Parts: sequence; C-alpha cells; structure tokens
Amino acid sequence: MTRRTHTAFTLAELLLVVAILAALGTIAFTLFGNAERDAQQKVSIANQAATMRALQNFVLLNKGALNSLDSLLDYQTANGAAGSFLTDASMLYDMTAPGVYRGMKGYNALGDDALTDDQKTQNHGLHPAGLGIGTTSTNASVGIYYLNASDVEALKELGLTTVYDHNPLLIHANRGPYAGAGVTSGPGFRVEDTPVFPRTLAAGQPVLTVNPETGNGKTLYDYFGVSLNTTTSSDDNGTPDDTSDDIETSATTPSGERLLLFGLGNNCSIVGARKGGMSQPPQDDAVGKNYYHHYIVAVRMHSSTGILYAEIAGVLSPKMETARQARHQSDWRS
Repeated sequence: MTRRTHTAFTLAELLLVVAILAALGTIAFTLFGNAERDAQQKVSIANQAATMRALQNFVLLNKGALNSLDSLLDYQTANGAAGSFLTDASMLYDMTAPGVYRGMKGYNALGDDALTDDQKTQNHGLHPAGLGIGTTSTNASVGIYYLNASDVEALKELGLTTVYDHNPLLIHANRGPYAGAGVTSGPGFRVEDTPVFPRTLAAGQPVLTVNPETGNGKTLYDYFGVSLNTTTSSDDNGTPDDTSDDIETSATTPSGERLLLFGLGNNCSIVGARKGGMSQPPQDDAVGKNYYHHYIVAVRMHSSTGILYAEIAGVLSPKMETARQARHQSDWRS
C-alpha cells in the first residue's frame, strides 16, 4: 500500500497565490467601476433628452412661466461688492473665480471649532470639468455677462424674472448667523440646498454665460447651431491681473446671439407644477454628491426682425457637457 505524502506550500508559493488573487480582485473591481460609470453616463444622457422634452412641454402648456432657476453665481457678486454679508475678509468666498459658484470656500468668521475640514469639503460648487474656471477669463469656458434692458424683456417672455443665487458663506451655512451658532451640517454644506437668495432680474445684473472664445465654449455654440465670428477678446474689467471672468458684450456673435446658463434646481417653477411639472429636478449621479449635480439649462438669446428673443436651447450635464460629448466619452471608454 502506497502512502501519500502531503507537502505544505512554501512561503514563496503562498505569496504568489495571494498576489494572483489580489490582481484578479483589482481587475474585477476596475471592470465593475468602469461599468458603473458607463451606466451613470448613459443615464445622464437619457436624462438630458428627457429634461429637454419636459421643459419644452412645460413652457408650451404654461405659456412661458419657466422661472426661479439657479443663477450658478455667488450671492455676493450678484449683489455687488457692498453686499450686506460682505463685511469681514474671513467671510469671503473663494477669490480665484469671483462670481462663479465654487461652494463653501471661506472660513467661519466666528472661529467656531465645530467647523471641520470634512465639512469644508462637502460642497465644491460647480464641477470643474469643462469649465476651466479659477484662472483667467481668457481660458474660462464660462463667464459673467451683464444683462441689458432688452435681455430682461426677452427672458421675461420666457417666464424668467427671478433667479436664485448661491450661499457661499460658512457663517450662514446653518441658517443661524448669530454669535455662538455652530456650523455643522446646514444647507451651505449640501449642494442642492445652497440656492437660497432670490434675485429679480434687471438691467445691469450678472448672469452666467458661455465664453465663445474658448475651446469648449466654441463647441457649445456649434452644438446649438450658432456660427461664431468673434473679433474681440474677453475683458478683465479693465484690470489685466484680475480674474473676474467678466465677458464684454462685444465678445459674441455678429448677430448678437448668446448662450446663458442656469441651473434646474429645487426652486424652479416646473417643480411641483400642476400642468407639465415634475416632482423633483433630475440629478446627475455621475458627478458625485459634493458638486452641483442638477442639470444646466442653456438659454439662447437671438434677434429676429429687430426683436430679441429668449428660447431654451438645450440641457447640459453638470459637467457642462452636451449629450453628444457625453456619448463620445462613454463610447471611448467602452
């Protein structure tokens, strides 16, 4: 009778087995992660088309009335340098891109110990992908445009008379701007709750626009059928070294067309409306909860027979991507 002998694995063999299992696990995790991201991207593309149809139906059924969109601008810039909350340097928002909503970037003026690093990073504002914000107005995909009287009247015909500015101040993050108020987990730290300051649109007031002189800006104008022929550059408010992201009226198309951008947030008139409304605004899970994850409405300003009109041009993802761009990214990863 032959006796079988069993030999134990050597340490080298065990390490080799562990390494193989780890590699297989990494491959599986990577494949799963890519599949999940692609699925989120496809959902986002479908949401863009569905949201556009919903907006068109709502405007048709309600004869305009598309109001109370998010401005995607910080409250202080929208209300001027003398805004009531602009009283202490420690309360300022991130000055690397004044005006464009960047989330909670300031410091608690009260020196409240309850403010943690984790809380300060819960809200990053607009997603940086495709925006190019934070440097200078000459390479930013978005910028600030100041409305004139004709713009205001055209937007009014669409129903848009009020926008909601974002709260950039930590001191107001918990709706308790008083001595001893703890800054914990108030609306300032939740991206979807930050548009809390309503503003009635008027001539001279700022809105977000697409910069037609950048790569992504040209792509967006082309996508919405606007032919560009700009001859002037973006302006830095007359100060070469500032980063205001302002864009002069002259930096546009020969026909005066311009794309304005607004967020489809919780305050929009379409939310809860009886005719053609939606129960809640759709969100793009692909961008993550720490960024503004509502879809962005592009409004096209154009003239016909001397009259300026405002119409819904389309819906962009929170990353400022068209459905075509998002589909290309998804196909490229496949």
